[in-house]
Amino acid sequence: MKKLKIATSMIAAMFFAAAAVQADVFTISTNAPTVNVVESFNTLDYTNTTATLAGMGPNRIELSGTQNRYAGQSVTIAPTNNVQADSITFRSYSTINFNDGGTNTFELYIVANNVTAGSYTYDFSTNSIVKGDYMTFDLGGVALNAGVEYEFQMYYSEFDDDNKLGFERDQGGDSYAGGALFSGSDTNAAIVMPKDNVSLSGTSDMTFFLQGTATPYTPPVTQIEVSATAPTADVLESYDATANLSSMSPRRKVTQTVPNRTLGQTFTVTNEIFSIDALTLFGKNAINFSGDGGTHTFLIAFMKETSNDSATDKYIETFAYDMSGQNVAADERYITFNLDSPMSNLVAGTYSFELWWGEENDLNDKAFERSKDVDHYAGGGQISKSPATVFPNANMSPNGTADMTFYIHGSDEASMPVVHTASTNKPNTDILESFEVSSDLAGWGPTRLEEPTLTNANNRVIGQTFTLDHAGEVTLTAITVRQHPEWNGDFRDANTHTFLVAVSADTDGNGKGDAPLGTFEYDFTSEYFNQGEYFTFHLGEGISGVTGGTYQIEYYWGEVDPDRNNFGLERSKANNNYVDGAEYSAQAYNGAVNGFPSLEIGNLNAASDLTFFIQGIVEVSADPYADWAGGYPGFTDTDQESDPEGDGLNNLMEYALNGDPMINDAGSVKPGTSTDGSWFIHVHTERVGDSSLSYAVELDQNANLSSASWATNGIDPVAESAVSGDYKSVTNRTDATGAKEFVRLKVEKN
Repeated sequence: MKKLKIATSMIAAMFFAAAAVQADVFTISTNAPTVNVVESFNTLDYTNTTATLAGMGPNRIELSGTQNRYAGQSVTIAPTNNVQADSITFRSYSTINFNDGGTNTFELYIVANNVTAGSYTYDFSTNSIVKGDYMTFDLGGVALNAGVEYEFQMYYSEFDDDNKLGFERDQGGDSYAGGALFSGSDTNAAIVMPKDNVSLSGTSDMTFFLQGTATPYTPPVTQIEVSATAPTADVLESYDATANLSSMSPRRKVTQTVPNRTLGQTFTVTNEIFSIDALTLFGKNAINFSGDGGTHTFLIAFMKETSNDSATDKYIETFAYDMSGQNVAADERYITFNLDSPMSNLVAGTYSFELWWGEENDLNDKAFERSKDVDHYAGGGQISKSPATVFPNANMSPNGTADMTFYIHGSDEASMPVVHTASTNKPNTDILESFEVSSDLAGWGPTRLEEPTLTNANNRVIGQTFTLDHAGEVTLTAITVRQHPEWNGDFRDANTHTFLVAVSADTDGNGKGDAPLGTFEYDFTSEYFNQGEYFTFHLGEGISGVTGGTYQIEYYWGEVDPDRNNFGLERSKANNNYVDGAEYSAQAYNGAVNGFPSLEIGNLNAASDLTFFIQGIVEVSADPYADWAGGYPGFTDTDQESDPEGDGLNNLMEYALNGDPMINDAGSVKPGTSTDGSWFIHVHTERVGDSSLSYAVELDQNANLSSASWATNGIDPVAESAVSGDYKSVTNRTDATGAKEFVRLKVEKN
């Protein structure tokens, strides 16, 4: 696509010296990591008091009976999440001073199924390690897959008497279920790393903490499943023939006079909005494709009626299933065809599925059960056409006296369940706004008590105000809070516990919600929640059409309960405050109160804020730049190359870097630079949700800019922040050793 406009480039220069290989980063602490721990085993957490601690680590000592030893720990990623691993921490079992002038290079490899996922080197030279120190090794965000067991293999690059750091391990006590310690040695020769086929001990494990970001993993769909019993899960519509049974098959044969037949069924779904993700049929005969060497492609098309004549005329989608080499036994009656991806946003009406084969082959004759003349399905009928020459076929009229056995699987999207989920991990996707308490922690919760010990805690609603500053509209999909780190939530009694969340908008400018947007109910009955868990309240279909502004969330109980309804949420107190909102509370003292949510009657506490994450989906605009410009009243000179406030940033760069086109803010908007050892660090802002924008950090290695030759070679990406509003922060770095170079940020809009 032709590039139409080039925004002003941000150029920063620095003198560099010759390049050098940079070791990976490690840190030493006396405290165990607690943030973003996705997998761990802590030997200090033993419930088995007979367990003893020991040490094990790699050795590379020239004069030793066990010289050249590698060691490590295997770790299994939970099957429900993929992980972007930022670091792994081990606990030292040795006190060693590496300040002897030697070279001490520690190697770490991540290996799964004899394939290396990552390799790292860390320079221990000049460091001192004390027994009990926690050593955190940076992994650079390496991707680790759900359900996979990874080996963290350790070794030294050089012979040195100091290269014998041991890491804490258990000794036959509480074992880590997802892996084990391993080691191996060679007294005669250097070991080649990484190692294949390490031998796990099974009875001993290192203390470790794997930190990173977990994202939900959905396993791939199994296209065809067979069963001897009828399906029951997620059935939207079905018909099971029970009388006067017969069968019919789609065909694609060579030797038949009627070789090409399509077969199917019309059906009616009354759900207002729904999705389909699978179709189950009842087979009548076995098929054997394992020995013929042929290709057998079974196809299913879905159609919809739009002409009001019971004949489905509108094509939706076709799904293909490769059955080559497969066998289906005669008693494997129910065959479920899973769709590669669900057909979503379908509306109530009459639909059909059509079945046929992709190739002519005499074996392509799988018959499916149907009824004939009795027990008719009221929502449609069997359809068929032969000889068919074009697949699928439109406008086939249903047979009023025959119906196939079928099950349509899917979900009702018009009444999506309002559910809550609990996790030890905070959310990290689709974040519109958030605040996370990191110091001066306290607890605060809604109550609904009939005769409380403390009357001022009677019937209290709490909440939080927050500000969205995005352009255009969004749909709010979920709200996450965190339970107080020292309180559990126990609702395992005979009572009903309904937790309610209300969302409102501030329309009168006083900083509090006054216009209700929705109230959502969550059933906590019989549940138990652990301290410090993150609670995500899903908002069903969501709250759509939300624009920039101030909003309010309120939490309260649906019932009076003197014992249980005192659920505490994490908050800050007089420190580390969220600047665009405040904690909110309102309470009454006279027994049961029905005035919830408590619009306009509560107080804002500017010295305190709840931990919260607001998740949502940005509603895509046809012209996001125009929407952004429209968010500034009085902004008239909107040409992308104009600079009406004269701060050196044109409107396009203001848009791309989260600037204000009406004030002189270039100093706070331009990319930031710094140094970190031998690295030159470059940090800039990027707008998300506008695919027409492109960002490139480039280097010019000429001595001056008169003959500049810009390229991205030598620029290494380091990190990206979570999305806040419509923007994220992006960090890059380049080697600061060597000849003088120039660096710039180039932003283009197609």
